[in-house]
Amino acid sequence: WNMGENWWANSRLIVHEKMKSRLIETVLHKLTQWPLGEPLDPGNRLGAIVSKEQFDRIMGYIKKGRAEGAKVVAGGNAHKHGKGYFIEPTIFDDVTPQMTIAREE
Repeated sequence: WNMGENWWANSRLIVHEKMKSRLIETVLHKLTQWPLGEPLDPGNRLGAIVSKEQFDRIMGYIKKGRAEGAKVVAGGNAHKHGKGYFIEPTIFDDVTPQMTIAREE
């Protein structure tokens, strides 16, 4: 049951080891086609994080992922872009099921 809204985001990709390098290469290339900026600009694909609290929570997960041994392949940093809380699209590799970023949203 919902009120006509559906939200989704691909937060995990699980692939066979033989396909991993090719997938990462493809996703990194696609990220170059996803500009970050003001959401009302039709040329942008990614907008700001909704609040300072959410921004801090996401940055905390990125920090925790690094601390637990996940490898940042792309992004992982705050992005200074006008007003708002922007975070670069972030891709981790070598994530294990025990890591916080694998277990929590």
